[in-house]
Amino acid sequence: MPTKFPMTLPNGFATAPVNDILDLLSAYSHRPVVEEVFTYERDGVRCCRLASWNLHQLSMDKITNPGVREVICRTILENKLSIIAVQEVLSEAALKVICDELNTPTLRRVREWRNNSNRWEYCLGERIDGSTENAKIDNDVIVSDKDKTNYSVTL
Repeated sequence: MPTKFPMTLPNGFATAPVNDILDLLSAYSHRPVVEEVFTYERDGVRCCRLASWNLHQLSMDKITNPGVREVICRTILENKLSIIAVQEVLSEAALKVICDELNTPTLRRVREWRNNSNRWEYCLGERIDGSTENAKIDNDVIVSDKDKTNYSVTL
């Protein structure tokens, strides 16, 4: 079952109108068109797309915003990314939310995307200094599409 995030608004409105407003705004917000047709092949050889993305202090507070979730997920899907090295992640739970949204979409614009394998996962590497308390996760976070990568990603 998809995760629902409680939203509290300073003006006291319920969460349903916020989701309705998001649907309305996202339906009329034009996304850039990716012109290249990428078929996971180059010169007859199977390949995948790699990306590095600094999500600037990605936290649970940030990712519970449905607009942020939609932009991140749609960017991944529209550009047919297979493996993404994510930087400045403050919370492992925020990565789980991204993968959950890609695997079982709750947002309409993500759900409507036709070429989603729904097999996304993430993995974390160990911190160099060995500490885990109250520190952001360093540049060793990988999000990958299991359907497009026939190997397991380990750090």
